[in-house]
Amino acid sequence: MSESSVPKVFSGAEVLRMAAEMEQIGQTFYESLAGAADDPKVAALCRQLAQDEARHLEEFQRLLAHLVRPGTGPWVTEQQTEAARALVKGRVLPRIADVRKVALGGNLAEAVKLAREMEQDAVRFYELMLTVVPLSDRPAVTQIIQQERTHLRELNELPF
Repeated sequence: MSESSVPKVFSGAEVLRMAAEMEQIGQTFYESLAGAADDPKVAALCRQLAQDEARHLEEFQRLLAHLVRPGTGPWVTEQQTEAARALVKGRVLPRIADVRKVALGGNLAEAVKLAREMEQDAVRFYELMLTVVPLSDRPAVTQIIQQERTHLRELNELPF
């Protein structure tokens, strides 16, 4: 078998780092929206979502710490890693310029639409993560998926 036909694999640490980055950007996004929102209900919801994203970040950092040294833990094929990276970079994580534009532009409907898309894509990404993290950590990721779905329901209740 030639070296090029052997699939490259990566540890789950890279996927966990992407998840942590998602949560960090999500936290910044919701904090920005909370500060820009004129509607007190929307501002309060965004502050709560930002706090949730901060807790998710801590959880992913904890999971990452479980991967004691490089080369341990679950393995992900290069194709799975690239798919995850594309989802995170291309869809889940809004560009910082988009966050600023939405938060500073005052178009709340556009901001809520972007938040809904982020939450939907986060759920898909975390479902992929379930195949990467050890069995013992899957309940934590499952709980985060449920929280992201709750975020989506709350965003869908807004009149925009």
